[in-house]
Amino acid sequence: VVDDMVDWSKADSHTGAWAFETVHPDLFEGAPSHLKRTSDTPESLVYHRAHLINFAARVYFTDALADKVRFYVSPDGGRWTPLAVQNDNPIPTGGAFSRTNFRPVRVPGGTNYLRIEFANDAKIYSPQLGGVRLVSSATGH
Repeated sequence: VVDDMVDWSKADSHTGAWAFETVHPDLFEGAPSHLKRTSDTPESLVYHRAHLINFAARVYFTDALADKVRFYVSPDGGRWTPLAVQNDNPIPTGGAFSRTNFRPVRVPGGTNYLRIEFANDAKIYSPQLGGVRLVSSATGH
């Protein structure tokens, strides 16, 4: 499943202070839409995919990303475990923005939910979520 951030149809749930940003596609590799926070509060979105085994999250940002993007997994959507991730070297995309892709170090067996959280920060325009690719298996292995 690929979510290109044009609507909420692929997300299971989300907090309230998000907006689909459609201006300045030149700063975001031509992407017509991406997701940004609209307030200085932590915001998250959740995906539900049975037997999730891998994912990639494309993130655009202007400053260091340390502790600004967090990932959690859950078997049931109620008990959440922080997930270790790694990301690519940043690539400048336009203006002050760069892009990186986050991937899990390892997705635990039995994972059915992924939560992506952006920390509270005065710069509500950075980071922004440009897309998510979810991979699941028929058996969870």
